[in-house]
Amino acid sequence: MNTKDSKSVEIQLVGREGEKGFSMIELLVSISLLGAGILAYGGMTGTIIGLDKRSKMESIAITLGQDKVEYIKNVARSTELPSDGDLVNPEVSGGVWADSSEEVLDELGGTGSDAKYTRTWTIVPVANSSHLYDVGVKIAWVDKSSRFETLHTLINQNVGVAASEVVVADEEEAEEEGGDSADKDKDGDKDKDGDKDKDGDKDKDGDKDDDKDKDKDGDKDKDGDKDKDDD
Repeated sequence: MNTKDSKSVEIQLVGREGEKGFSMIELLVSISLLGAGILAYGGMTGTIIGLDKRSKMESIAITLGQDKVEYIKNVARSTELPSDGDLVNPEVSGGVWADSSEEVLDELGGTGSDAKYTRTWTIVPVANSSHLYDVGVKIAWVDKSSRFETLHTLINQNVGVAASEVVVADEEEAEEEGGDSADKDKDGDKDKDGDKDKDGDKDKDGDKDDDKDKDKDGDKDKDGDKDKDDD
């Protein structure tokens, strides 16, 4: 009886040793590795989202800066840019440049409740140059930290807007004078052609008269010859 019981216990022990599975330590290590991977993925996703947001805000800032540059370029086509480079955010009114306030804008360039971009600008004459200006526009905003973008461009007004207008006016006057001269030349040519036509008509009339005289003389000669023959 005792012999049978000892054999059954040995058989059960052998069976338990042959079983396969995860120990508690292996399970804890696996859970730790999985958690670390999830945390790393989550942190990377957050970083990517942050970089995408930052890139979008930088693009908006550059667009707002370009809008101001284009505005100043359009003004420069009709108005002389300021010669004083110390003006703060220069604005023109009635042809006169003066200081103005900075602009706080939203992503569409408006001044709504979502305005978070601060735009400032400068117009500085370039030293040792004639009518060449350095236009700088700065766009600042806050995104976890203070950030900004700055754009610069050069605007050349050649000899100045006022002088250019005078040159254009002189050219228009010259074209008008040239047109008047051309009209006069045309009138002169017409008069000359008319005189030539009249002279030609006179010559033709003279030729006709000469032909008539010749015909008359010829008829007289023929009549004289006939008289002689009759005699």
